[in-house]
Amino acid sequence: MRKPFSLTVMPLLRRMAEWIIAFIVLFAVLLVAAYVYQDQLIFHPWRGDAGGLETEANRAGLIPWRDARGTRIGWQSKAGDPREVIVLFHGNAGAALHRADYPSFLHGNSRKFYVLEYPGYADRSGRPGEKPMTEAAVQALDGLALGGAQSIWVLGESIGTGVACGAVRGRPKLVQALVLITPFDSLVHAAQVHYPMLPVSLLIRHRFNSVENLKDYPGPVAFLLAEDDRTVPAQLGRALYEAYPGVKRLWVTAQADHNDTPLMLSAWPEIAAWLKESGAK
Repeated sequence: MRKPFSLTVMPLLRRMAEWIIAFIVLFAVLLVAAYVYQDQLIFHPWRGDAGGLETEANRAGLIPWRDARGTRIGWQSKAGDPREVIVLFHGNAGAALHRADYPSFLHGNSRKFYVLEYPGYADRSGRPGEKPMTEAAVQALDGLALGGAQSIWVLGESIGTGVACGAVRGRPKLVQALVLITPFDSLVHAAQVHYPMLPVSLLIRHRFNSVENLKDYPGPVAFLLAEDDRTVPAQLGRALYEAYPGVKRLWVTAQADHNDTPLMLSAWPEIAAWLKESGAK
């Protein structure tokens, strides 16, 4: 005797319901984990000993950059005119000292070079995050201005472009020129590229909305994109470039990936000349 249709289907429906419930539970766990551990997913600081850092920095031609209280907040080149400076806000991984070779990328540069250490990186106290990193950048700009810097150019690298845009929103008149290397329009969009199945906009705390932060900046902005960027796709940098209403120029380096900074900065003489032609002192 054949079983009624309902008796045949019910176990299958029950099993499907169990699968759906299991999927929902697992997805909920994934969402909670993504929210709780997002700092570890976004920021990858290197932590190191202060004494060892200063020895390594000296070999690279850098000396400590200290604030008014004497706290080391980064590194500065031994050479260069302290009235005309370049400040680098670096990417999410490593530490400031890992950018010690940047001065060699800036061909023909006579400006004094500074690279900021973020809170929670190397041996600097604190924790990484949009708010503390941006506040540290603003304080660094204030310190340079009080110390006699008359012309400040800011370079941002990757997530450092978000820091740079946040800093110039806070101090637009202190920064005469801005160079954004592999930028994004917002960290929300950058994260969505890597986690397309997650509702990133609802989860992420560190938003780095560079479109909003940059919109009122009065100076010239150079945008440097890597054509084959697999970390921050070039279209995110293009979106920021297109949204910015001020004086701007776009450089796209062919066959370059996210970390091919020397290749992108091989155009530095042209970039620096354009910034000056565009009114940056």
